[in-house]
Amino acid sequence: MIKRSLFVFILLTLVKFGQAQTADSRIAFGISGEKTLYVGDYGGNGIYDFGRSEILIFGIPKFHTGYWSGGLSFNTYLSSSFDVGIQGFYGEYGYFISGTENFLAMKFETSLFAHYKFNNGYILAQNAKLSPFLSVGFGMASYGRDSWKDYGKGPRGNFSGIDFIVPLGAGFKYQITNKFAFQYQYLYNFTNSDIHDQHSGASIESSKPGNDAWGEHIFSVIYSIKIYSTNLDDRWKPRYEYKDNSWKSHGYKKN
Repeated sequence: MIKRSLFVFILLTLVKFGQAQTADSRIAFGISGEKTLYVGDYGGNGIYDFGRSEILIFGIPKFHTGYWSGGLSFNTYLSSSFDVGIQGFYGEYGYFISGTENFLAMKFETSLFAHYKFNNGYILAQNAKLSPFLSVGFGMASYGRDSWKDYGKGPRGNFSGIDFIVPLGAGFKYQITNKFAFQYQYLYNFTNSDIHDQHSGASIESSKPGNDAWGEHIFSVIYSIKIYSTNLDDRWKPRYEYKDNSWKSHGYKKN
């Protein structure tokens, strides 16, 4: 039921964006890697706490890196100041302090987002290669067991329910070519839940007040395309000149 609801949510969103396209709309697809940083009852700051993930060697935790996810995004040009789109990520989510204070899950998240672009012609030039932006969104997240790292162990989290999330953040995109760009953004995700790390509120000494959250550093490669109309009247327009006190057409010019 949870997976079906998320699928319907994504499908309706894509239909909405597909209907909103115009003949010359520019759209973009992205492939991303995401570093997830937990903020919850065990601790975490959501920004630079990079060392809280166990890597197993022959089943024994040996050293720590981060929790990583992979993702895809789709966005479309709305105006000189705004882009809108949808993105989704799937990967590990958790926190590790010790063998008794830790939790681990696989997280799937999807959200609608809007970017306010600074290269809008008012702040920076529209053709600037570097495009800083602010981001706001709304979406959902679901959780499941990490069966690889939890093999032979009990589950280390509460995976029930779907969270609503509100991602807020900022980033920049650097246009490498007309089609390809590199993008970095940081998002802080607020949630409406405080149960997935198996603790809630003041149940442990190190708890933080409020619901759980997470930050994420997102590194993306963006591919942009331009959609042209199939109507020849839109793709070819007459070229005119003023001669002998009247406007006269002298052929057609492709946009």
